[in-house]
Amino acid sequence: MQFSKLKPIAIIATLLPLLYACPKQKTVLAPEADTELQSSIDAVFATFLVTDIEMVCAHIGQNDYYPAFYMPQPIEDQTKYNAFNTSVRYVATFNNVKCMDGKLRKGSIVMDYTNTNPNAINYDKYQFHGKMTLSAYYLDEWFIRTVDGIPCDITNELVSPIFDPKKTNLVWTIKGSFEFIHTTDPTKNMLWSGELTKTLENTNEPAVYSANRLIPIDWTKAKVKYTGKATGMTAGNVPFELNINPYFPITRDFSCYPNEIGGIQSASPLTTWKNESHPFISGELSFKTNGKYPRKIYLGNEGIPESEAQCDNTGLVLIKGNSYAVNFK
Repeated sequence: MQFSKLKPIAIIATLLPLLYACPKQKTVLAPEADTELQSSIDAVFATFLVTDIEMVCAHIGQNDYYPAFYMPQPIEDQTKYNAFNTSVRYVATFNNVKCMDGKLRKGSIVMDYTNTNPNAINYDKYQFHGKMTLSAYYLDEWFIRTVDGIPCDITNELVSPIFDPKKTNLVWTIKGSFEFIHTTDPTKNMLWSGELTKTLENTNEPAVYSANRLIPIDWTKAKVKYTGKATGMTAGNVPFELNINPYFPITRDFSCYPNEIGGIQSASPLTTWKNESHPFISGELSFKTNGKYPRKIYLGNEGIPESEAQCDNTGLVLIKGNSYAVNFK
């Protein structure tokens, strides 16, 4: 065919079918990766704070008024912390003081045992039941309270007053709802409502537990594990649901230290002390947050539940087969 001999209209008519036969390639955009991690960090942090408040109760609930983790640092005014038993409730009060775990605390943690069996007013006893509330309680930049002032229930789960600690671990349930209100940024506020089962994993060690001691549980040597679930809101009022894998429970080992040196007092004589902030060192959680793909959260052991736990605040969040390293504060 010779185009030079055709009229322009004929040429266009001849080429149009060829143009339509070769459509332009469409650009296919790759789906945007789901890398949202903050909600996972917030939910784990709130869960940690609940366990830490309960640990104050675990000390004072056995008349241990000088808990190693929560005493003022050596450079602080030691009179700014006080704990006591009024015969119907245990009370620990902090007066704007930095504690051995590096946290600044203010306010009171109160555990009422008014209706508990009079033979079971201590934490390790069969039928112990305490109702814990918070009074103007602040931790660092957080104001923390139970929702609507309703107490958090702490119950010893022994099935008999007589038991063999070599065969039976001490177990407690912790059930309550908490508000975490940020003092400078309300967009960070959180809500946590749940039930945890706490097990003293090494009850069988005489150095950890002995019913014959004045203070039966030495928490500084304890290893505790938590199972259970929680719901609530992370920063920005985003709902979440959290479930702890019962085969890989959350673990705290109070004999390990992520930071061996918590502080130094330079005045003579030179004094150092350990940082008594004991993180979750292992565990696996299933986590759902609004409109996002379900996550798996691995604490401390970097995604291998069977591996040796690392004593730090790090872990992994698994989303759609992709793992993201995080620090849980």
